Amino acid sequence: MRKEDYKQLENKLQQNLEVIKKTDPFLYNEMRIIYEMLKDAEYPTSKGLAKGPLPKVTVEEAVILAAEFLENCSPKYKEKLLEDYSNGKIAFKPEKESLIEWNFYTLDYNINIEKTDTITMACDLVHEYFHSLNLNTYILRFALTETVSITAELMFLEFLKRKGYSDYDLNIVNQKRRHYYNDNLHQLKLALPLYLDKKENNTITEKTYRKLPEFVGMSQRNIDINLENILKTEKNCLETYDHTIGYIQSRMAICKGLSYQDLASLNESLKNANFKEFEDTLIGDDSVETIHTYSTREDFVYRPIQLVKSKE
Repeated sequence: MRKEDYKQLENKLQQNLEVIKKTDPFLYNEMRIIYEMLKDAEYPTSKGLAKGPLPKVTVEEAVILAAEFLENCSPKYKEKLLEDYSNGKIAFKPEKESLIEWNFYTLDYNINIEKTDTITMACDLVHEYFHSLNLNTYILRFALTETVSITAELMFLEFLKRKGYSDYDLNIVNQKRRHYYNDNLHQLKLALPLYLDKKENNTITEKTYRKLPEFVGMSQRNIDINLENILKTEKNCLETYDHTIGYIQSRMAICKGLSYQDLASLNESLKNANFKEFEDTLIGDDSVETIHTYSTREDFVYRPIQLVKSKE
């Protein structure tokens, strides 16, 4: 980047900070904690990626699988899902990505699931449906709701494994998460130090620029390209923090053996804004600096069963 571009970049970051402060106070206030949580997180390895067709699943089968999983968490979750599907609040459309849309004031919502006719529909449905289960009118903490939904998503994969789906199939499903997590982690490791400098010191120090290649794990040339993109885009490059933190915290929950009932309790704590209870259930005695250790570069690796020649 040219020297004058760095000045423009500082001005752009300042404008973005003012918008973030108004629209996402959780991100603005917790930026330092988010940085401490992510700075040492590992990028997933590209080794062992699986590639191939996924098991065919109809829309009705996807709904039934999701409902069966939800019943393990709470019978009322299953009832609500089936009622919403019957009432047309859940739609499956191939031309639209999986997402939930809701009215912040009335909490009315509609869910679309990308219609792939594969097991991904059931996985996406579990993720998006948990978003509907913790909607409220008084708090919006994207990182925490993503933590609940991604934890449900990962637990659902284990549920499918117990129903007979292969590790190979589930690895392919999970690689969508891997790609998203990897790209977002790169972006956040690049942008967060710049935003923190601007927020805390009112300038971006030369030391921060100098250490970016080491911190991000990216060449200076690629960093410059990404910094130029920050200048060009209307986005603030921190929008993805919720999915990234959500994944890391979800891995911690899975490693600690969170049960179906614990997941329901975590969800209800978020819905009712009981954040101390939420934190105690999820984090326990861990510190912010250790949370990333539960997420390793091997998380998305497919390990085929090794065939051993039987002795004659």
